[in-house]
Amino acid sequence: LTFPIAVKKVQLWIYKKRGLHFMTQNVMSDIQDLCDEMEAQHIEPMVENYSEYCAEVLGCFLTPVIILLIYLFAEETRIPTNFGIRQQDILYYFIFAVFVAIGEVIMNVFVFQALEILYGWPIFDYVEYAQHRFRTRKMRWRGHEHSLDETLSPPLQSIDNLCFSNQYYFVTSLGGVGICYLMIGMTIMLRAEYSPLNDYIAPALCLFVAFSALTLMTAVVKLAEKWEIWEPRHKYKIEGESELERINAEKRAKKEMMYVREGKLPRGALTRMMAKNQFIKYNQPWIFENLPYILTRKLLKQNRPFLTRAYHKLVEDGKLAQCRFDISSDSDADEANFMTGTFNVSHASPITKGVMLFWLAKARQIRKFKYLVKSVDVSRKRLACLRCGSKHGLMVEQLTEFESLM
Repeated sequence: LTFPIAVKKVQLWIYKKRGLHFMTQNVMSDIQDLCDEMEAQHIEPMVENYSEYCAEVLGCFLTPVIILLIYLFAEETRIPTNFGIRQQDILYYFIFAVFVAIGEVIMNVFVFQALEILYGWPIFDYVEYAQHRFRTRKMRWRGHEHSLDETLSPPLQSIDNLCFSNQYYFVTSLGGVGICYLMIGMTIMLRAEYSPLNDYIAPALCLFVAFSALTLMTAVVKLAEKWEIWEPRHKYKIEGESELERINAEKRAKKEMMYVREGKLPRGALTRMMAKNQFIKYNQPWIFENLPYILTRKLLKQNRPFLTRAYHKLVEDGKLAQCRFDISSDSDADEANFMTGTFNVSHASPITKGVMLFWLAKARQIRKFKYLVKSVDVSRKRLACLRCGSKHGLMVEQLTEFESLM
């Protein structure tokens, strides 16, 4: 597909030079389709190869289980006798199968590395992306989500939909073990020359097995729901707050309120929402007086949602208008709003408004200069007074005030 893409790119360049926008869009869509088809040609062999690898590894791990069943039912199946294997030698086959399964996993690491280098298959990236899709699934069972990749062939879409997760291995192993059990059961029936058609109890046995399987399946599903097996980790983020989260939040709030009333807080509670709300409630005057020094850029960036909610709450309660704003804001947006007359200064004359704007700009500039030289003042402060030697109430006095410099 490299040559057709090159031809389409040449057509795209010609159409752009001639200014044919409609033809340009059509050619761009054709190029995108060809690129997707080319990518699918690389993805499909990789997914098919990886699914075969998963089946082989699963077969290696199921082989010791089948050998163990043959060892336990050696007389019923007569497999060791027919193949001339002593029953005690079956244990050697079992140990050999265990070591083969371990070596198969280690060997495939180098095989996949060679495949990535030889064919350029992004196997590791694909598996990592599959794990991400499985972790961010919306439903408990991944197979219930019909988000199939249409770029793959239909036989590979259902495999890719399970994301090669533990659910995929669960389904595959369940089918594999079921087939092995069926073959062992048929072998035992043939060796014993048993015919279910001549047995009057066979229908009752079939009904009993079906009833037992349904009962066991129902019990296992109930236990899985109780223990939240395969429950999406972000279920509450997708579906919203559940009833359980709401109850737990109320319990935590009541417990923290009890600590607040008693005057003590547990370790780590100062970072929680309840402690923050209580601090804002009882320290509003101090907060508004020191607001320019508290709301740094780093703090605003880290706690913007909480500060926004607190501000809207104060506005809704009407407490913001009762607070003193002795210190004005440094934001350029506020100054621009004042300059455009959006503040409530309708009763002031143009001359008065001009004087207000002049003193407001001068006060902001003075406060900004004081804030900039604050670190210099602290570094120049001595440990003791030069006259009396006192160490209490030390302060730095400026020889020339900022008002006289402006």
